[in-house]
Amino acid sequence: MKKLDFHVHVHKWGEQHGSADVAASHLRAMCAEYGYETVGLIAFTTYDDMENNEQVLRIKERMPEAIAFASPRPGTDFAKDTEYYMRNGFEGIKLIRAGKPNRHRQYGGHFWDDPIYADLFAYCEENAVPILLHNNDPLIHWDLKNAPKRAIEQGWVYDETYPTQAEFFEHLENMLEKYPRLNLALAHMGFYADDLPHAAELLDRYPNLKLDVTPAILIYEQLSKTPAESEVFFRKYHDRLIFGTDADADQTGERKAYTNLKNRLTSAFFGGGEPVEIEGRHVHPISLSDEMLEDIYYNNAMRFIGKIN
Repeated sequence: MKKLDFHVHVHKWGEQHGSADVAASHLRAMCAEYGYETVGLIAFTTYDDMENNEQVLRIKERMPEAIAFASPRPGTDFAKDTEYYMRNGFEGIKLIRAGKPNRHRQYGGHFWDDPIYADLFAYCEENAVPILLHNNDPLIHWDLKNAPKRAIEQGWVYDETYPTQAEFFEHLENMLEKYPRLNLALAHMGFYADDLPHAAELLDRYPNLKLDVTPAILIYEQLSKTPAESEVFFRKYHDRLIFGTDADADQTGERKAYTNLKNRLTSAFFGGGEPVEIEGRHVHPISLSDEMLEDIYYNNAMRFIGKIN
């Protein structure tokens, strides 16, 4: 069965701690260990990380089989920036700034339905540009007493001064209504894993919409709470779900351990069999056919970027 890890981040690591050669070596070793054909290199461009797209291309020069997604740069004409990257080695774009609650204010407090993004989405819809879009965080991140330790450490916890989770959902869905033909994948299941009926409603309404099933680890715990419902959902929409792990080009130390944890969780969830506990996390597997699994693990990503029909 073919597999690829569609969602792998490239931050500053490649140039801070080693060359693109080192990053490519790490990623090839990761693919060999977990059985992936290749990876999707996802740029994450912020005001203090403006060369991230170029870092992705430097790694791709050494891994020509890899998929590359650029991040339109802050302060630019997003549509023209996207057009440039799509003509210069990238297969799609990654959007996060308006959708990550802790960065929302940093980028002016604009939601995805704000006019500042109108030209971008119009261009992408007209040209079928693949978009991997991050919107929202798990609801528990608005619960300061019960938020996960990692969320607290990363600054992913939100008080009443931040927009609510419901507001992020509302503005995303407003944008989808305006641009219903977007070739769009929502990262981390769009954080709809605890509301699969609504996720299904969106997939039914927007035939070009996909869900990236990359952990945020919490979504696999949520899916495991309703295993029968989750299995029905994954069986029905197996051709709309794209696998990734949120790994990093840095595969050392804690980052390597975190990659291993996410691979263990996802392998258990998609592996069938009995429920298991993995580092204190409950996983209730679902059972899918090999054809469905290969869609999720490989085919859907390749269809998303137009490499197969």
